[in-house]
Amino acid sequence: MRALVICCLMFGLVGQAHALSCAPPNLAESFNYFQSSSSVYQIAVGTMKTDLASLPAFKDGTPRKTTARFQGRFLSKKGLGSQKTGKVTVRSTCAASWCGGFANFDKPTIFFLRKSGSSYTLISSPCPDSAITPYTKARIELLQRCMTRGGCTEKEINALNF
Repeated sequence: MRALVICCLMFGLVGQAHALSCAPPNLAESFNYFQSSSSVYQIAVGTMKTDLASLPAFKDGTPRKTTARFQGRFLSKKGLGSQKTGKVTVRSTCAASWCGGFANFDKPTIFFLRKSGSSYTLISSPCPDSAITPYTKARIELLQRCMTRGGCTEKEINALNF
């Protein structure tokens, strides 16, 4: 009986620990998601160094924000533009007690940045889909095709599912 109670407790805790399960981000799905948003998003490729020293203390279920330094290029239908460097706000969002995290992106990464005036924000959600690695020429070509059509196709989405 004691073993049964222990097993029930263990499985109950395991169920809670795995309550939020995120699939690996799909670049085509992310493109369609951000394309359909009422906000304006810009695709950028580069690196980002987050100011982790100024990050507010974690409080369960509370969004936080900090700044980061972006270095890279913005993508258009014509390709990658000239090199840019600038400040980006990194803002976490939460789903119940699960919140997006903060990291440095030392390798070239594809970012979906929300644009507001001349400011950019990287939204860090519990299931990250706004910062996708690795950066490859094939992925950039896919994004350009999706930009030209105004969205990625189901075939493109399915081809990227693991």
